[in-house]
Amino acid sequence: PLRSKEDVLALREALKEGKISFLTSLHSAKSISLKDLAFDEAAFGIHSVCEFISLCYTFLIKEGFLNWQELCQFTSKNPSEFLGLNSGVIEVGKEANLVLFDENEEIFAPKSSLYSEDKLFGKIKMHIIKGKNILEK
Repeated sequence: PLRSKEDVLALREALKEGKISFLTSLHSAKSISLKDLAFDEAAFGIHSVCEFISLCYTFLIKEGFLNWQELCQFTSKNPSEFLGLNSGVIEVGKEANLVLFDENEEIFAPKSSLYSEDKLFGKIKMHIIKGKNILEK
């Protein structure tokens, strides 16, 4: 959100050209008291893990920059391979780390989010780690 439109387009093109290997939320939540300061004094980091897939869907898939297969490669397959994890793809013998995502729902990020004024598309319905749903309903 703090980048120019030109920077955003350049980042999207870098994704398409394979110059970027993964996308992450870089989740680093900080309390409001550490954030509600002058810019140079405020703690770095944002709460974004809960909206990550919705953000990717809204700004990358819905806008036609990536398809689901490409997004899964950038957010799951490539990072898992880089870290040497037994996950990242749906395959016999791999850990079942999955999300069930409903792209027809709309959400608004919480007030603590950098995206709190934005309407986002899609919502995670289940989050499965090693075969168990960890998402509280």
